[in-house]
Amino acid sequence: MTKLAVSIVNYNAGDYLINCLQSLDEVKNEVELKVYVVDNASSDDSIESAKKKFPELTYILNKENLGFGKAHNMALKKIKEEFILILNPDTKILAGTLKYMISFMEENPGVGAATCKILKENGTIDWASHRGFPTPIAAALYYLFNNDSLYHLTSRDMGKTHEVDAIVGAFFLTRKSVLEKVGLFDEKFFMYGEDIDLCLRIKKIGLKVMYI
Repeated sequence: MTKLAVSIVNYNAGDYLINCLQSLDEVKNEVELKVYVVDNASSDDSIESAKKKFPELTYILNKENLGFGKAHNMALKKIKEEFILILNPDTKILAGTLKYMISFMEENPGVGAATCKILKENGTIDWASHRGFPTPIAAALYYLFNNDSLYHLTSRDMGKTHEVDAIVGAFFLTRKSVLEKVGLFDEKFFMYGEDIDLCLRIKKIGLKVMYI
């Protein structure tokens, strides 16, 4: 069975974290999971509840909020598995997703990172998971003319697998061997933008970033 390490950063995620971990527990027969939960000094009881319900997971407890990338890097430095999933605590993994995504990565060695279709609670697509790079033209179209065709690539067929510029840190599947080449998250980003930066570095070494 393929081994997959999952890194989750928690900051006051409440029941979302518990629901996320429960969804992972329900699909653990699909892949061999090693789950890291990094807590950024949450003031709620989310991390205590998680430790009580899922004591077998690996927890890293910070004394302050270190931000998204720096906290994930604490787990990424410890991971030995080849496949790594960066996952948000407010997500639920549906049955079959991990098995399908890992199979895709195994069959496509030229892919450096991939995401699946991410749906919001109301069933609509989370366009942040499907982006073009924020070039001046893309930004101008988006902010001045409400044209999302370049920034979120809205003209693409979302029912088909295709290459994109950048995916979101909510579900970011990559390889340890890729991160060893391009580096981890740039810790100058506290939150937002570090996933785009990582995708740029992955593409610069000739690997693809894919939407599945």
